[in-house]
Amino acid sequence: MPDSGRSNLSGGELSQGGQPLKDAAVGGLVGDFIHTAVIEPGRSYISFTGKPTGANGTYLSLDTLQTTPGSILCVRGDNLALAFDPVIKGQQLIVTNYTSVGGGGAEGTTTMSVISRVFCNNTSDTHAPYTMATYSTNGLRGLKTSKYLAGGNLDAATANDNVSITTGVTPLITSDKTINSLQVYQYKTANIGSGRTLTIQSGQLVMQHKTTLGAVNNSNAGTLNFGETEGDIHVGGLSKLTIKENVADAIDNSYSLYIKDDYNTSQIVLETGINEEVENLYINGVAQERGTYGSTTSAATYQNDNIFSGDGIITVPPPGTVLIVQ
Repeated sequence: MPDSGRSNLSGGELSQGGQPLKDAAVGGLVGDFIHTAVIEPGRSYISFTGKPTGANGTYLSLDTLQTTPGSILCVRGDNLALAFDPVIKGQQLIVTNYTSVGGGGAEGTTTMSVISRVFCNNTSDTHAPYTMATYSTNGLRGLKTSKYLAGGNLDAATANDNVSITTGVTPLITSDKTINSLQVYQYKTANIGSGRTLTIQSGQLVMQHKTTLGAVNNSNAGTLNFGETEGDIHVGGLSKLTIKENVADAIDNSYSLYIKDDYNTSQIVLETGINEEVENLYINGVAQERGTYGSTTSAATYQNDNIFSGDGIITVPPPGTVLIVQ
């Protein structure tokens, strides 16, 4: 790939592999440079797929990584963010300018900043990655399991902590709590707590395989809040995010809702009586018509049981009236 001024990814994949030139010195590197990478709405991938013979590793260097509302970038590789070495053959995504959110904690702490709308898999170039992205000495990588504040009760967490729910405990909090980011570990069901609000100030939420946040008909489901930040929710297969009955305005009316579900295995549960209004609705990167959305058991105009369940609805209202004076 030649050096590029600007590249746009819109639901596609950029695969970085290759071999060194025939006359290149043994122990060299295989890499490319892109000035600006713009990630459009939808789920896109940057995958490191090669371990070139005779080279110490592969890299992709970006001057600027720019994500947009509704976009998710998944970065993956067998040896992501490892050192360049003839045996290890590290794969590095080197980025100069990017948007990070959080406490700016030191390398190896639970308060490291995470990168907006980017998720990583450090050890596989084929499976979907479900961990927060951060930046380290060897480039962009996934936040390691040991670098989350892990457990089931979040009372000890601070506003700058990245948290992983690793045990299915109710309630998660006994008083309102603010954290930086949240990962719900696979096969876990989590309820925030009756009358409690959990605020994720970075907006970054990962729900891994077969997880539930806010169980249906559970009085301890609680309220999830993103404060003044856009919520970026990355939901794994067979996972559910519930908007509880009697919860008013779970999503601010001025916000857009972006739903990405490649395999039709994850759902937003809208309980009885829910009529959640949003500014715009995007499904798999495509802007939806204005109207009401829900499952086939709801009164919604547009019904989709692959994405929605329950009797509630999502409403995308008509645009406001425009008065033109000439």
